[in-house]
Amino acid sequence: MFSPVTRAPHLPIRIGLLGFAFLLLGLSASSCQGPTELRLHVHTNVPCTDPSQWKGVAVYVGEPGPGLEDKAPALIATSCDQRGQVGSLVVVPSGAKDAEVGLQIVAGLDYEPEDCAAHHYQGCIVARRAVRFDEHTPLDLDIALTSDCVGLGCDATHTCVNGACSAAGIDSSATEVDAGSQVRCGDNGVFCPTSGNVCCLSVDQDAGTTFGECKPAADCPPTSIVLNCDDETDCTAETDDAGHSGVCIVSSMTLGPNNPFLPYVVSLTQCARYSQFPHSTELEMCQTRQECLNGTMTCNATAGAPVNPLPGYFWCDDLFP
Repeated sequence: MFSPVTRAPHLPIRIGLLGFAFLLLGLSASSCQGPTELRLHVHTNVPCTDPSQWKGVAVYVGEPGPGLEDKAPALIATSCDQRGQVGSLVVVPSGAKDAEVGLQIVAGLDYEPEDCAAHHYQGCIVARRAVRFDEHTPLDLDIALTSDCVGLGCDATHTCVNGACSAAGIDSSATEVDAGSQVRCGDNGVFCPTSGNVCCLSVDQDAGTTFGECKPAADCPPTSIVLNCDDETDCTAETDDAGHSGVCIVSSMTLGPNNPFLPYVVSLTQCARYSQFPHSTELEMCQTRQECLNGTMTCNATAGAPVNPLPGYFWCDDLFP
């Protein structure tokens, strides 16, 4: 059966998209097995609080491939917050627990998002993913709708990443995360836990893109970056006696000659206790786009250095005294 398009100011925090129809996501509190689901986290770096510059986001779900272009959107969100957070939603399978699903997320700047395909995505941003469900395993997908992808529609099997078309397929086995650990590991949609097989990140400086995989830190090449965390939500185990949450810091970096808050090289991030954080010499990661240290530090994109060591990532550079 088909459901009518649902419109909402923001993407709902938890909603299940079942085939072509909406279903409430029912989880058993007594179950010891994880849910079979995809969790999409959608954000943008373009102005999205002004209706004259942002018409909303449409989400399409179905079989991967060209047919997805012709479907009606399953969900439309009409706004986002000041940090560019559109919202998060959950997609669940309608049949086999290992089925492959196609996702298309379209932001309309000049046109309504559902009209973007008819305009060949001019004045729009489109992100595509093709991923296989993993039974009893929640998979997190980071969906960035960025300004360098405006008007670049690619084809039905590719998506725009940093102003260029890349394959939309994702290895779902690489996206598994431990409960509460969601370390973004590259533009290829991989998320890794904070221990064990952590994020090993490679950076293409010329293209301004990143590629990641989950593996033991000891197996990560010296030219790559080990990300044990990307924001304070990964560091709750480091909460101190005063109740301060742990922080995720860039603990190994080569500083720029003119501005110590714009390092040229980063090789490691790790969790630390608030009381151990050297506020005058270290940077805190904030991939959630939330302000750091109880709202005293502004979260910004890492761009700004002559060589951006972490394109696509965020840290707080207005350091706490």
